Amino acid sequence: MLSAAAAPVKRPVVSGLSPSTGPTAGGTVVTITGRNLAGASRVLFGSTPGTGVKVLSANKISVKAPKHAGGKVNVRVTTKGGTSVVVARGAFSYVLSPVVSGLSPSTGPTAGGTLVTITGVNLSGATQVLFGSKPATELVSASATRIQVRAPGNTLGVTAVRVVTAGGTSVQNSASSFEYTAPWRKRFDLGVGTSTSVNYVSCASASFCAATTWDGRALFFNGSAWSAPTKMGSAADAFEISCPAVNACFAIVDNGTRVVFFNGTTWTTSRPAESSDWSLGDISCPSVTFCMATGEDLWSVFNGTSWTTTPAEFLVYKIDCVSSTFCAGIDMGGKASIYDGTGWKEPISIMGSHQEYLQDVSCVSARFCMATMGDWTGASVIYNGRTWEEPVRADPLHAVSCASVSFCAATVTYLGFDFTSYGMGTYDSSGWTTLVPPGPKADMRDVSCVSATFCVAVGGSTALVGP
Repeated sequence: MLSAAAAPVKRPVVSGLSPSTGPTAGGTVVTITGRNLAGASRVLFGSTPGTGVKVLSANKISVKAPKHAGGKVNVRVTTKGGTSVVVARGAFSYVLSPVVSGLSPSTGPTAGGTLVTITGVNLSGATQVLFGSKPATELVSASATRIQVRAPGNTLGVTAVRVVTAGGTSVQNSASSFEYTAPWRKRFDLGVGTSTSVNYVSCASASFCAATTWDGRALFFNGSAWSAPTKMGSAADAFEISCPAVNACFAIVDNGTRVVFFNGTTWTTSRPAESSDWSLGDISCPSVTFCMATGEDLWSVFNGTSWTTTPAEFLVYKIDCVSSTFCAGIDMGGKASIYDGTGWKEPISIMGSHQEYLQDVSCVSARFCMATMGDWTGASVIYNGRTWEEPVRADPLHAVSCASVSFCAATVTYLGFDFTSYGMGTYDSSGWTTLVPPGPKADMRDVSCVSATFCVAVGGSTALVGP
């Protein structure tokens, strides 16, 4: 009696690869799904055989991808039934390893949050960016040659930045190092001498800041260096300054009687002296077509062409404006007022049970302002768009500048209540943190922030850049 003939072994069929990409160095364990895969003896990646073939079932096998040049190859499986035909779903892409060629900036605070632009090649498809062993907190954007991420918090020192893609992890080189620095470590000697002081600063961007001295001089910061102090036209002295744009600044001069404007080249009179009895104390310009200046008994508005001065019924000592229809102001007696485009509202007390003087105010929008208090002790109080909230205890806070609802910086005086120490404070929604910047003691008088990673503080003949 003749036995039945054995059924022919069917040709294998590949229907999918997981993953379908890997580095040119090989070693990626690839799971191949399909039909008739039992008894697989060889898997080809192009013309190069993979290693470690394992049959998991009749419909699934695994294999280690071999080393191969970059590009796409067809994966084929060989069994006793033959070799699978080429199919689109059986293509495996060898991805070149990422290479980092630069970081900008290459330094940032230990608190993290620095927006870092990484340049290089083969950066597409980045799944992770590591600062040492810590992943970046946010992948902002990515292309084949450029990635933007936010640096995570880390300890002081230099760490390697590595990009992870399907092509592997970039190798550390001299261009891929990021230095975590102590807050407010960048210090500049402004060269104004000992007979005057730099007391006010305003930044329109991280590459343009302007500061003024008591004796009527101005200095400019381009992001890396300060200019030499130069006279502000005929000004005998200078006080508050507000720069709504690059190369556009308004400043109070001549004992508060005049406002001058800087156009990038020269200083000219914007608001002439109206009366020696009317003295301006603060100025805030959210744009080149709107400024608010206030004094002991007046407030004066600039509309882009001319100034209109109005006698004041009450004192607004320090102000900050975000638009022509919203400013916040404080007085030294613990009261705050809001300007709505038509006039200043009746001041209300915002200090609660605190007995400190109000020192400064900074607004991000009509829904967020921060006022500071500082004398023997200190506190801050937030305006939420409707009311001023209960003050929160802090070190003695003086000048303040907020870049967002979750970041403000302030100068701190009498830190530790010893009357000799000075510091800088930062606010992050949970509260204030104060530290003494490294280097010689510096009594910072003003601060201006454009972001959570760029602020400038000035005082005496010193400027600090941080945080």
